[in-house]
Amino acid sequence: MTPTAAAVPAAGATAPTFVPATVTPPRQRLRPVAWFATAARNVIETLDEALFDLPYRTVSWGGMRAAIVLDPALVEEVLLHKADAFGRGRVPQRLFRSIFPQGLLTVEGEIWRSQRRAAAPGFRAAMLDALVPVMAQAAERAAAELSSGGAGPTDVSAAMTSATFRIIREVLLAGDASSVSEAAMTGAVTAFMETGARLDPILIMGWNWLPRPGARKAREAVQTMRAGAQAALHARREGLAAGEAHQDLLQLLLDARDPETGAALTEEELIDNILTFINAGHETTALALTWSLYLIANSPTIQEALAAEAQEVIGAGAVGAEHLSSLALHERVIKEAMRLYPPAAFMSRAVVRPVQVGPLTLEPGTAVTIPIYVMHRSRRYWENPEAFDPDRFLPERSEGRHRMLYMPFGGGARICIGARFAMMEATAVLATLTRCLRFSPNPAHKIMPRFQITLRPDGGMPLYVERRLGANA
Repeated sequence: MTPTAAAVPAAGATAPTFVPATVTPPRQRLRPVAWFATAARNVIETLDEALFDLPYRTVSWGGMRAAIVLDPALVEEVLLHKADAFGRGRVPQRLFRSIFPQGLLTVEGEIWRSQRRAAAPGFRAAMLDALVPVMAQAAERAAAELSSGGAGPTDVSAAMTSATFRIIREVLLAGDASSVSEAAMTGAVTAFMETGARLDPILIMGWNWLPRPGARKAREAVQTMRAGAQAALHARREGLAAGEAHQDLLQLLLDARDPETGAALTEEELIDNILTFINAGHETTALALTWSLYLIANSPTIQEALAAEAQEVIGAGAVGAEHLSSLALHERVIKEAMRLYPPAAFMSRAVVRPVQVGPLTLEPGTAVTIPIYVMHRSRRYWENPEAFDPDRFLPERSEGRHRMLYMPFGGGARICIGARFAMMEATAVLATLTRCLRFSPNPAHKIMPRFQITLRPDGGMPLYVERRLGANA
């Protein structure tokens, strides 16, 4: 598929509305062999034109039964009202279990509830407000690095990955850089995304007896990640034995006890959750920021409005918790970026007992896919859905919108525990950047969203970056 991008005037607008690049949907449903071949390259390219107008679709092939659910009312039944009829989706479970089999993203039932309770205090409002200086410091470092990149284009996706990794490392490990190397960990994550995260037929069908392409590199990447997490845990225990005191997410996990049994998390559960929070805690926010920078680079009027807002609200100092609620345009831009390019573009569930979902009668074993990417661009629910329009998240335009129509952090009981943290982080970082930098598109680089667990820009996101005259940051 070839990426497409255009600038078209919006009705009643004084500035052009940017229609950002994405894949061109196939006109017809792909046959099974073509579907598997395309999914192995980029599953976004399997989403045919008709899906963007449908409430649901059922699929049956080779003994496999599946339902694609797109109507928000039906999604609400799956994720909330009848959630006990569904288990975690088989494909993401196969992926996540190879990295963190006992982590919060993977476990179910009472084990999940226990781990969620253990981590919840780390995401309370007071704890998050105290983290904003960490976010500001990482953002200012990213701004300095981006502005010193020279006259050529700079890959802002790499810069955003570094910034968000530094933030989550501070939140999780109080900045213990010696045990968790940024280069080693982010390199291993990228290596796994490029190998183990490919949606090939072997992974989708669970044909574990067949060798997967890139399996050795994927195993090496996982080993690197797990070695880093184990080193961090070992260093923390040595520090505690020496009388050190810590107030971070890892300490909350170490101190957590099951309210009924009094049991602590096991060694494997601790390692798996270190990796869960490192991966989920920086990857999705980095992508939200990367796509936001791409969108505003191609929307100069909006970018200048962001700069004015940041300069007015923050002034010359560092962004603080007290500023975030006033950075309304920044928040809308981030929300719109995650609508167009949701970091987690798909959710999936597996039916574990017979259940009726609207008109769908679902039997055990049926795979249920919720393509958030399609829902966010559905012509049934959004006006001009392909256009970049942050003002669609103004309160007056959001009123009456179904809560399951916009799901960048998932939905239901298992909605992302770090959703508020991610929005605060993205807003703080974006405002720090727009206040002192100007971003421009790189016409030589073709934009293509590629799904590899998360929705990444293929080949990174090289943009031109320049410092604003008189910028303080």
